[in-house]
Amino acid sequence: MASSEGGSGTGSGGRDDGEGGGAYPKNLEELLKFSIENTPANPDDKPQYEPMSEERAKWLQEALKGLYRDDVKEMKKCLEILTEKRESEEEDDIASRENALDYLEELCESMDNARDFHKIGGIPTIKQCLDDANSGVRWRAAELTATMAQNNPYCQNVFIDDGFLKVLLTGTDKDSVDMVRVKSLYAVSCIVRTNAKAQEEFIKDDGFSIVIRAMQSNIEKLQIKAAFMVNAMITDNATLKDTLYKMGFVQQLVGLLETPHNASHEHILSILSNLVTNHSGCLEECKLPAVKLEDILRRKIDQIKGKEEYQEELEFAQQILKSCFSNQGNDQAMDR
Repeated sequence: MASSEGGSGTGSGGRDDGEGGGAYPKNLEELLKFSIENTPANPDDKPQYEPMSEERAKWLQEALKGLYRDDVKEMKKCLEILTEKRESEEEDDIASRENALDYLEELCESMDNARDFHKIGGIPTIKQCLDDANSGVRWRAAELTATMAQNNPYCQNVFIDDGFLKVLLTGTDKDSVDMVRVKSLYAVSCIVRTNAKAQEEFIKDDGFSIVIRAMQSNIEKLQIKAAFMVNAMITDNATLKDTLYKMGFVQQLVGLLETPHNASHEHILSILSNLVTNHSGCLEECKLPAVKLEDILRRKIDQIKGKEEYQEELEFAQQILKSCFSNQGNDQAMDR
């Protein structure tokens, strides 16, 4: 996940818009890909040689230099920018710190670099940035955390041990800036996915209550990310269905289906479909007349039926209706 919201501003990891067609190769794999793309498909075709322009020669020189970039050195440069003591901060200083975080996020797409960043002592600096006065620094620090944690158990455990979850959950729940809330939740999701230790800490910190509040917010992107995260967690770990059942998640989710329709409803229906599958408690709760799920589903189906863009949402609604109310004539209702 490369960041596109700010430049790197730290030297050899920058972009180039010359004849190279965008970013130059930064490693051997990218150089190989570039070479293949610029090799004639037919081996009998004779390449056309022409003098290399000064601009292209400069680009090639920079590309080759990039292959030998010392990533640890570059990360240390970023840390120097982020930890520099300032009596007061000007706009240029804020931009420098934001650019440093953007560049670190790019560098730490590599799992090796992410581990090395921990080894050079960079983790406490990220945690400080999560609580920075500038929102641009806060959300970039959350995005960097997400990038480092994604599919990386080493970094997931580092973040758990260093208390990141509580900070990120607070950012998700309380920050005044929407972007910070969205990126904080993204980081939480990357830490807890498929990590039993992180999920235990998440539950201990009342993470599901914060996530349901995110789904109840007026920020559609936050709603969608929260719903997607919950569904992914119970898909990876079905035992979490018990936790959600005991918290009364079913009725909370049904209530959300009565809010004005938006893209989050598909994910909410997906969660409900998941919950009623192989969990008798959730299934029976959905059947309760007081929950009014059957009426809500029938109205939902009437609202979105025949609209191609809502096909998956429709299928989830029909599936739940069939699972919960199969003895109440729903098959006929679904074909109306």
